[in-house]
Amino acid sequence: MTCFTFISRAQRALLLALALLCLPVLGSAAENTPSDAASAAAVKLIEQAEKEIEAGDFAGALANYDKVVDEYGAMYSACFLVRAWYRERFDDLPGGLADLDKALNGTLEQNTKATAHANRGFVRALAGDEKGAQADYEQAQALGFDAQEFKKNHAQSLANAHLDQASAAMRVFAVQEAVAQATRAIELSPSPAAKITPLVQRSVLYARQGATEQSEADFAAAKALAPEDKGGLDALARSFKTLYYSGELLWISKISETATMLLTAKTNANLPKERRQSFIAQFDRALEHPLLALGSSENKQTEIFKKVYEMDASGYTDAQKQTMRDALTKAKAALAE
Repeated sequence: MTCFTFISRAQRALLLALALLCLPVLGSAAENTPSDAASAAAVKLIEQAEKEIEAGDFAGALANYDKVVDEYGAMYSACFLVRAWYRERFDDLPGGLADLDKALNGTLEQNTKATAHANRGFVRALAGDEKGAQADYEQAQALGFDAQEFKKNHAQSLANAHLDQASAAMRVFAVQEAVAQATRAIELSPSPAAKITPLVQRSVLYARQGATEQSEADFAAAKALAPEDKGGLDALARSFKTLYYSGELLWISKISETATMLLTAKTNANLPKERRQSFIAQFDRALEHPLLALGSSENKQTEIFKKVYEMDASGYTDAQKQTMRDALTKAKAALAE
């Protein structure tokens, strides 16, 4: 019997970060000696970054990882490994390599140093530098580390992170970004069986876009990898549908609350231009969303929404929809002034 489950959320990266930060780091100067307070503060920033990733605020997450490095990198060389992981999961290979170089140029406990070499080897291989990758894997092996096992596990962890990021993107109704993240998860999955979950996920995302052919092709590919499946794939697809339907409902609610708050606070004049434009774009997207369609209007997106999620798109009454639409429209006009 084949069993399919959701990958846990971005907590994997958090656990990795905590493990790295808790490893002994030897400082040669007194001012560079780690303290419990500094460790706790660094971990708090990492926790906040992971919450931001889960909420789809990837720029905010990077800002917090930057703070970790800027404020605690001198005490913890492993901080650079934490940000390297973040950069890897968003395909910033040059940035990841730069951070891994800095970590290896600092003071690391032997096991952490071996991990850093194996990690840099992995990133170099992704970047096409096979010779450099082999050199790092050999360094890791020399330090008593199983580089081959690391390659397999790290590829899976990275694929899992992209799965999480696809779900995070859907929570803010960024369907194209979600498809791109699921695609990366498929590419990085280290075995055929590992590709099943991201294929099903992307199948649902393609369907949400209205790309029926691609959706059916992905689901067929997943079925081909699980010939003895007894309904597990269908259950997994339903789970993704429920997750995304709930996510879209929540996103509509939150973006409407934001519009109301902006109108009430009357702080628009103090918002930077980029922030205003970001809000306007989100409000436009919300106003076009099937969940806010009034009456029985049956446009293409509404039909896709109902077909994919197999549930009525009317999550709100017309009166509630009109209230949210009014707030979004007024807030958009106020921001454009």
